[in-house]
Amino acid sequence: MAKIEQRIQNILEQLEQTNEDLLALSDDIWLSIDHNDNHALEQGIQFKTEYNEKLAEFNKLSEQIEELVRDFTGLSQQKEESAEVSSAENERIIKALDKKKKHSLDQDFKYKRPYGFTIEGKAYQNVNSWRKMYLLTLDYIDERYDTFDTVVSASEFISNRGNKDFSYDPTELRRPLEVNDSIYAEGNLSANQIRDRIVKLLDYFGISNDEYVIYLREDRDWKR
Repeated sequence: MAKIEQRIQNILEQLEQTNEDLLALSDDIWLSIDHNDNHALEQGIQFKTEYNEKLAEFNKLSEQIEELVRDFTGLSQQKEESAEVSSAENERIIKALDKKKKHSLDQDFKYKRPYGFTIEGKAYQNVNSWRKMYLLTLDYIDERYDTFDTVVSASEFISNRGNKDFSYDPTELRRPLEVNDSIYAEGNLSANQIRDRIVKLLDYFGISNDEYVIYLREDRDWKR
């Protein structure tokens, strides 16, 4: 990839990472509020409402900027699906990943960056955002299980308030991510929210958490 194309791709990835960090910051501020203090709680609710509105505007503008840049430069969207590799190539990727520290799904991933992951022995590297990791995970499960479409109506993926993790209708989601030709996933998620969705998916399809290993781009909290 030419230098200018790589620079553009890096900037677009940074936009995605900024969105993830803003979601994590919102969670941090909300958890710092004394929920037993009615005044503080009212201020917190007002903050969350305004913050969510501004973040939605930011997401929309980010997507428009990305589309504008890609259309003008002819830079194609990196496809988020898995590419079939030989067993030898898969083993090579795993060996490369194993040089990094392994992380499990019970850890805190706020302000951290993924580099790769393995699921049931299948390896992925150069994974530059949690959203991409989530989509690759969904793609793997979709290909592996004929019953994937049941997630749309499964109670495990619908909140008590009726918010859905998956839908056939993208307008039902705040930031729809296309999983396949008919199913969309909610993409307005922080790193830890993506972690929680993956844990639920593994449990739903009977995959042990031990079969999912994450490798980080940096093994420390992001410098604030």
